[in-house]
Amino acid sequence: MKVISVLAIMLAIVGCRATQENCHGLSDAGETGIVSLGVKFEKGHTRSMTDYTEVQKEETMIHKVCFMVFDSETGLLNSLKVVAGGEKGCSMSVPVGEKVIYAIVNGPYPGSVRKISDIDDLEDMLSEEGMGTVGLTAIGKTVCMVGPGTVNDEKTIVVRWLASRVVLSGVTCNIPQQHGGMTIDCVFLGNVNTKQRFGGGVSCLVNENGLSGGKPVGKDGVTGDCSSYLYRKVDYQVNVGDTMTDKYHMYCQPDDGKIPTCLYLLVTISGVQYYYRVPLTGGLKPNMTCSVELKITNLGSTTPPDGDAQKGEIQAVVSFDDWQPGNYYVEEF
Repeated sequence: MKVISVLAIMLAIVGCRATQENCHGLSDAGETGIVSLGVKFEKGHTRSMTDYTEVQKEETMIHKVCFMVFDSETGLLNSLKVVAGGEKGCSMSVPVGEKVIYAIVNGPYPGSVRKISDIDDLEDMLSEEGMGTVGLTAIGKTVCMVGPGTVNDEKTIVVRWLASRVVLSGVTCNIPQQHGGMTIDCVFLGNVNTKQRFGGGVSCLVNENGLSGGKPVGKDGVTGDCSSYLYRKVDYQVNVGDTMTDKYHMYCQPDDGKIPTCLYLLVTISGVQYYYRVPLTGGLKPNMTCSVELKITNLGSTTPPDGDAQKGEIQAVVSFDDWQPGNYYVEEF
């Protein structure tokens, strides 16, 4: 993984180059004005990223930004422009008046959008090649007045991720001394949603109870249909009494409040692979970071634990950072 400066990320986001433009339903054929646009992530987002010294590439990949300008009174789309990262400067000519301007980073192309309410029907698919999306999706909006003629002051739209981030922040080996230590094979997310409607609601539950395509995720190196967003290979040996401090980032859609997303750890002890399961019962929300620190104290289960059934022992400290002072809880299994 590569250390990325937050300043460099923000500069890359603000830079843009126009690649495509469509206009629909212009509400006024009279005077027009030029509006200059840019995007940045909310302050809390960048602060939270600095909590970790290493940032995954998914958090720096800004492939495109779609700007949509709507008439504030009618809600109709005045203009739409897709810009790509790499060059600074982006402007649009629109009818004068009060406007609602949306920015969608890395999202699906909104070709079906004709009015503001249509944005709610867009869907974000957390997949490397799904729904026309590459990279994590972020969205934001602002309201401004556009005057006639000359270029208006730049309007900066603050955006936030739609997905949630889960970080394995540390694993301590406290198993009986006779085992000598353990190898952490992989970490992945289970009972996790991969599709989110912009207007709210999640779907496409995958890795149910730690299984993908009927096979245990990670077992003997088999990942099944598991997306790389949800799975990280670790392959790290930890002696008894020692701690792995490397951090592993994963990404998922928020949960629905009914079935909690779970973190699964697959560990090899004395030549046998064991699973450990941690329900993230605090609830994942958009733009939220969940950090999990584990202590392994005994042998786990040879199959992914289902429900509350958990062989062996594991202690987990789970913290949620909603870009405000976080809260945490401790679970013992």
